[in-house]
Amino acid sequence: ITVRNGIEVARAVLAKHDDGSLSFAGNFEKGDKVQFGYGDPKEIIEQSKEMQLWLQESPPECTFVYSCMARRHFMPDIIETETLPLNDIAPISGFFTYGEFFTSDKKELLNQSMTLVTLSETSDKLRHRMHCVHETNTLLNTSTNALINLINVTSNEAMEKEVMKQAHSTFETLFEQSPDAILLMEGNQFIQGNQQVVNMFGYESEEALLSAKPLKLFPKKQPSGEYSLEKIYRMKERAIKEGNQQFEWVFKRQNGDTFWADIMLTSMSINQKEIIYLVCRDISTRKEMELELARQKNVLYYRANHDTLTGLPNRTLFMSELVKGLEVANRYEEELVLMFIDLDRFKKINDSLGHNIGDRVISIVGERLKLVVDKDDIVARLGGDEFLVLMKDVKKHDDILNMASKILKIIKQPIAIEHYTLYSSASIGISRYPTDDISAENLLKYADTAMYKAKEEGGNNYQFYTREMTDIAYEHVMMERDLREGIKQGHFEVFYQPQIHVKTGEILGLEALVRWNHPTVGLLSPDIFIPLSEKTGLIVELDLWVMKTAMEMVSSWYKEGLNPGTLALNVSMKQLEYPDLQKEILKNSKMFEFKSEWLELEITETEVMRNPDKVIQILDDLHRLGLAIAIDDFGTGYSSLSHLKRLPIDKLKIDKSFISDVPRDEVASAIVKTMIVLAQSLKINVIAEGVETQEQKDFLEKEGCEQIQGYYYSKPVSAKELKSMLLRQRG
Repeated sequence: ITVRNGIEVARAVLAKHDDGSLSFAGNFEKGDKVQFGYGDPKEIIEQSKEMQLWLQESPPECTFVYSCMARRHFMPDIIETETLPLNDIAPISGFFTYGEFFTSDKKELLNQSMTLVTLSETSDKLRHRMHCVHETNTLLNTSTNALINLINVTSNEAMEKEVMKQAHSTFETLFEQSPDAILLMEGNQFIQGNQQVVNMFGYESEEALLSAKPLKLFPKKQPSGEYSLEKIYRMKERAIKEGNQQFEWVFKRQNGDTFWADIMLTSMSINQKEIIYLVCRDISTRKEMELELARQKNVLYYRANHDTLTGLPNRTLFMSELVKGLEVANRYEEELVLMFIDLDRFKKINDSLGHNIGDRVISIVGERLKLVVDKDDIVARLGGDEFLVLMKDVKKHDDILNMASKILKIIKQPIAIEHYTLYSSASIGISRYPTDDISAENLLKYADTAMYKAKEEGGNNYQFYTREMTDIAYEHVMMERDLREGIKQGHFEVFYQPQIHVKTGEILGLEALVRWNHPTVGLLSPDIFIPLSEKTGLIVELDLWVMKTAMEMVSSWYKEGLNPGTLALNVSMKQLEYPDLQKEILKNSKMFEFKSEWLELEITETEVMRNPDKVIQILDDLHRLGLAIAIDDFGTGYSSLSHLKRLPIDKLKIDKSFISDVPRDEVASAIVKTMIVLAQSLKINVIAEGVETQEQKDFLEKEGCEQIQGYYYSKPVSAKELKSMLLRQRG
């Protein structure tokens, strides 16, 4: 800093030379006092960086420089050196001397040799403070702002008018040519709209549209139930706080038709007025598609969760409701009751009258169940003739008893369908939460177990689940496991019961009967394991094993010169429907050299009547192989003469339930006589099973029944014993 005539002047040190001399920005005269000032280089650099960053973040349109001395006349190189870095920020557009920029009485500002002034066409105050050695910031800021305002007056005003004119033209172009419908709204009135919005609403002009009150353009309430004006104001407030709001809206056209639109709402302040700016797109087609998809989704959901025959909830929906009910019951410590309902003897209705009548019975029972349960309870159809009832929030044990009794009573009432009056009853199993279990699957399983107990008790009753029932069910599971293992390990044995000529006593044939040599229990009769094998689906595998074993044995007897006659095999409906049954018969016949006329298949009358047309077709195909067909347990089903006539049968087998009462019972005797006459008239053989006494044998012989089977002659015997009988017969 030099002091000349009492005036301080700052001179920048430009360089330090090897000989220790210094170069300064400016001249020195004899008598000048010189004082060196030192600063913290780090702080100087940081302040320089801070200024440069600020300039870069808010780039000015131009840069002015003023100096405390008119150095441009004396040292242009030095000024260029000092101002050159400023060109990196903005071009230097002017240079002011101290006298031009400040009044002459502001000598204290001479301590700053050069000051940068950046200008932008704005009336805002500078955000950055000028740093000076002396406290002159206020004066400097005031002067700088005065200069800026001066420039604004001279140039910015004209520019603003031109910009506003261009902006207005641009807005009008975008407004009118926008593909979207645009509405401006102030208060409760629409104030401007483009041609697209006029077309959308079906008005003849913008004036007609704008003259309409808002409630002419949209309904009083939206589909959500919210008042339309209230929702508009609510969305406006949200737009002010959060920015643009997008939502769906229902409008009204001039003709009164409503349509859906997608709305982008912007709230803006123009000339101190709150304006709502609405951009609208007609989405009616999309909404129709969405509604159709929703409808289809509802239909699919309904079909997936409801029984198609009764319209009741199916197992899936019932289990979902049961799980929800358990959660509520657990929260509020309530009791739930599950009832498993199975119709008694429904199979006979289906078999005798057909599935159409059976389906109508199921529908009527479903309607009746809905009538007796409480409004909060749930009725579902599990499948077949099985229904479920869920009782919620059970207060008293008597409520359970009353409900079960009402269900039994209403199901037992006569059902009138066409010219039939049908009667049914139900077996009901009951499980309880939390008494029996807390899981949905276990409660269903336990109610099912209790239902079977009700079946065992003769039907038309209800049973509560007990732990002992689970033990029995466990035994059935173990039995099923042993049954599967027994088939694999060959624990089964075929026994044979001879079929005898009533007059000569000659063996005409034999019926193959299977026995189970259980490794721990011993020999088990079919009454124990056949129902289980049918239920588990193992009956087909078991029947095929019996067929193969028996055909091999009978073939070997023929090869030894013995005459066992016809081999009668019992065939279940599942085996009859087995697609490879014919292939198995042919394969065994070829393997064992077994003639087709040696084989007779027995099917029960009940199985035939389950689906007569289908069974007749299957039996026709089998009959063409050359084997014989017999109807077993004849008289216990509901077959008609027309069906008997169509069936390719060679023999009728009178059920032992009729034979046991002859000749003492007149009714039973009359029925047996009729069956014998019927068979003779149809020119088919007849055999009576279950013959145990001389009186029964004599009665049958007298009435013309030529073949008998039963303990009177022989019980079922092993293959070894039967071979001995055949050897004795041959003599």
